[in-house]
Amino acid sequence: MDASLIYSILGEPGYLIWGDSKGSVKISVRGNGSEPVGYPFSALFKRYFLSYLKNDGSRIDMVPSLNKIMISLLYVPSDEKNKRRFIGAGIITDINIDSIRNFRYWKEESGSNEKYWILRFRMKVIWLSRSVRNSIRESIPEIREWLRKGGNLQDQVPSILRNAVGEEIEGVQASQSNNCYNDSKYINGVKDFIMSKIESGEVEETYKFYKQITNELEDLSQGIITEEVNNANPQCKSVEKALEEAKDLISNNLYLQNPRILDFMFASLRIGNILLVGPPGVGKTEIATTIADSLCSNGEKATANALWTRRDLIGGETLREGSISWKPGVILRAYVKASRIPDNALFPVVLEELNRADIDKAFGDFFTMFSSADASKWRIPSSLMEEIRSFPPDPQLSQLLKVIENEKNTGKSPLSKLRVIATMNLKDLRNLYQIGDAITRRFSVFYLDCPKGDSDVEVVMKANGFNFTQETVNDLKEVISRVRKGLGSKFCLSTSTVSKVISQMSIMQKETHKIEKQEIIELIKIHAGTIDNGVMKRIDKMLEVSSETH
Repeated sequence: MDASLIYSILGEPGYLIWGDSKGSVKISVRGNGSEPVGYPFSALFKRYFLSYLKNDGSRIDMVPSLNKIMISLLYVPSDEKNKRRFIGAGIITDINIDSIRNFRYWKEESGSNEKYWILRFRMKVIWLSRSVRNSIRESIPEIREWLRKGGNLQDQVPSILRNAVGEEIEGVQASQSNNCYNDSKYINGVKDFIMSKIESGEVEETYKFYKQITNELEDLSQGIITEEVNNANPQCKSVEKALEEAKDLISNNLYLQNPRILDFMFASLRIGNILLVGPPGVGKTEIATTIADSLCSNGEKATANALWTRRDLIGGETLREGSISWKPGVILRAYVKASRIPDNALFPVVLEELNRADIDKAFGDFFTMFSSADASKWRIPSSLMEEIRSFPPDPQLSQLLKVIENEKNTGKSPLSKLRVIATMNLKDLRNLYQIGDAITRRFSVFYLDCPKGDSDVEVVMKANGFNFTQETVNDLKEVISRVRKGLGSKFCLSTSTVSKVISQMSIMQKETHKIEKQEIIELIKIHAGTIDNGVMKRIDKMLEVSSETH
């Protein structure tokens, strides 16, 4: 709960995520094979469907029908035995099943006490008790310190609820699980309680609290944490040591068709920016992130989108607490940090999915800054400097102006120590923006191709410590090779898909039985990362051929 509340002030202000680890799907033999039966977390999903989607009693259509809402109650234990008191309430907005991406602030257990938060649901917070709001305010110094260290789960998440005191709701006793209630006594009790919080002004106070606290902590969520933290030097290694570490990590954990590509990549990174291009799941993000994390522990990272403007990438005017200010974007935040690193280090900026941004709209000043192949000649345009100086300086802008002034006096720009590591997806190009030579000339471009045959299977198993019988390994390799050959260039069955399939096979092997070849193909379909019916039909056709020849 501590971590989820931190998310509600730093992740998506006013939205809290909760989850569940207890779901099950039965496997029933139907027709020629096994078929999943039942739905995980069925009670919660049933309530969600009945509340938010149009239904006629026998059929639910995927059409919103806001005839009801789902209220989620947050509670903490009290001093009384078996008593729990309520500290907050929210309206559930969406529910998600995700077995791959972890929620950043929750530690998932492995080993004998496995717990994975497969289900996550999000709620718009409508009420937090005054004691919780006060407790969060008192914990701000701890949150700042925790984030300064990187906000890692290895460091104890700040205990922001230690002084929280809950309240009772007449006729409602919390159960220690994600139960769904439709009992009229519970419903009326919660309804009366929420209405009392609206009438007393506590709901309005909660909304004001989130607005105030997120304004106060805006720099925390944007990457420039506080003036005190900004004055600290980023933790960066020398280029030689960092790239040696990155090469070791990538070589041992990631499949590459041509391992020599890393040598060319690192040589290019020493003198300029790099762009990793290829289909989804071939390792672009993992390579970019590994290099960035090896260079510095607190590099800048962002994912482009169609709404990006120059304000997001470089910076621009913004409204803050009723007045106009100038807010640095990703590149200029990195520029300030790069001014504090040693001369033998580089500061990374990871830009994901570059072609999801409208290049003309977002990258104009980027072209000017990185106009030369020689990093020592990279400069902030004088027109941009004058624009920044024209705004009233707040603490964040003052630091940027100080670095700009130092560049003017010394002639040395921190931009020369920046390295942009960008990725670009070649799938669904119809839905993405076109990338022209104007931007690719600012990068050394590396294409990561889709794996062929079963070449990545052994690498994935070794990197993750997975062990299967030789028969299972042979089946896995045969199926993956067959599917890749059948799909050809029409669709990339990526290493990411292979990794997900093998991970789930490991779980199934521990929990149930020997893995059958047909189950491997079903797992490939599940984790292929596409809803393209043509791809699914091609895999089904391969399944038929495989069954006939097996």
